[in-house]
Formats: sequence, C-alpha cells, structure tokens
Amino acid sequence: MHRITSEYRLEVYAQLEEHVEGIQHFDVLQCVLRKMSITLLMGTFAAIGFLLSINPPILPFSSIAISIFICIFSFLMNTIILGIDLIFIERLLMSTFIDALRLEKENPWLFPIHFHMVNASRKHHGSLSKKLRFYIGYSKDLLFLLFVCISFFFFLDYWRWIVFLLTSITILCIWGYGQLLTTLAAKSEKRLYKNFEKELGKLDHG
Repeated sequence: MHRITSEYRLEVYAQLEEHVEGIQHFDVLQCVLRKMSITLLMGTFAAIGFLLSINPPILPFSSIAISIFICIFSFLMNTIILGIDLIFIERLLMSTFIDALRLEKENPWLFPIHFHMVNASRKHHGSLSKKLRFYIGYSKDLLFLLFVCISFFFFLDYWRWIVFLLTSITILCIWGYGQLLTTLAAKSEKRLYKNFEKELGKLDHG
C-alpha cells in the first residue's frame, strides 16, 4: 500500500485540481455553444420579422421563401452545434470526469465530490438527457416557425388548411424529432455508464 505522505497528498490534490479545472473548462465551452444557439434563434426571428415587415417588398424573391431558407439554415446550424456540444465536448468532459472519479476511488481520504455527483439512479446531475432538453426546445421553436412559413407559402389563401395542416404536421414532427434525440441520448448514456462500470466498477464510495 502506498504510504500517504504530505508530498503524495499534494500531488493528488494537484491532479484533482487539474481535473476540476478541465471539467469547468468544458462546462464553459458548452455554455458558449448554447449562447450561440440562443443568439442564432433570436437572429432568425429578427431576420424573418424584418423580411415580413418590408412594404413594399424590395427583394427580388418572396419574403416567405427567404424566411423558409433562414429557418432551414438555422435548424441545420443548431444541429451542428448540438453535435459539437453533446458528442465532441461531452465526451471530453466525461473523460475528465471519469479520471476524477478514478482518482477519488484510488484515494479514499479525498472528499468524494464526483461520486456524489452520480446519484442512486446512476445518472450524472448534468446528464446528457437533461442537457438535450435545451436543444429539443430550441428545435421545436424553429420547426414551428418553419411550418408556419411553409403553410403561408403554399396555402396563403386557405386559412382552414393552414390551421389543420400546421397543427397536425408540426406536432408530429416536433414529437418525432424529440423522441429521436431522446432515444439517441439514452443509448449514449447507457454506453457511458458501461464505461463507468468498466473503469471503476460499482459506483459506490466507502
């Protein structure tokens, strides 16, 4: 058994500090990406509002058609940001988190901060499913706005068709998109906690 000396404790504290700083760094990056998503959403609403307020139209194309293009572009950009956030950065974050867990397990005299961040249901307090709710809500707004624009583009003179089609199709697409992302997140979390088991065994401390 390794003798616990003052020098060894300082080394362990230094490693733990690096892990904590790494986790904070990736948390900040994720916050920056979500701020970008919010900015993109607000910009989308502002741009469409400006286009629809032009009277008479000064653009060679239909304002509704340009609004549809803006919605699609914003939706695709949001999907890219989602991938960077919840696939790339999330993996780096959880790798650092696992290293911190391992350090706490190998040194029981450390206060088990990271072990307490994994509750009895084995879900991290900042689990992927919870983080995904932000992007699902964001995408719902964009999908709703997109279908509003599409409905006005094709059925401008048929208000009953607008109400019927918009309501049914929008609800179906929003539900399907949310279910797809939730299912993928659940599978990813399942693999993640298998990695916890592989690296650390049962996540019990003391």
